[in-house]
Amino acid sequence: MITLIRPENFEAEISETNQPVLLAYISRGHHDRKQIDILHQVAKQVHPLIKFGLLDQNCTAGLEPLNLKGSPTFIIFEEGEEKKRMLGKTDRKALSDFIMQALPDLLSRKIAGNKP
Repeated sequence: MITLIRPENFEAEISETNQPVLLAYISRGHHDRKQIDILHQVAKQVHPLIKFGLLDQNCTAGLEPLNLKGSPTFIIFEEGEEKKRMLGKTDRKALSDFIMQALPDLLSRKIAGNKP
């Protein structure tokens, strides 16, 4: 499941959660639909260890501290703090690798079959 993130739910969904969060900023143009599909595929692969959020592109006012420079942008948050960022179009493997590099301990438990 991917949560739509807006300024009014940013704190609750990103900063106040106990789970790591992958926040994606993806413009909704025709050419970016594939990036949203990839996000859904990866979310199914690693859910429920990581919360996935999609930033509402129409509601970025108030979120200037995110320093979004382009679309797509993928940001990993852990304990409310930015841990790692990736800018640019990606594929499923590269996005999965990005998450694995940012959160190796968490994901190694999933691979080993242990609960987080």
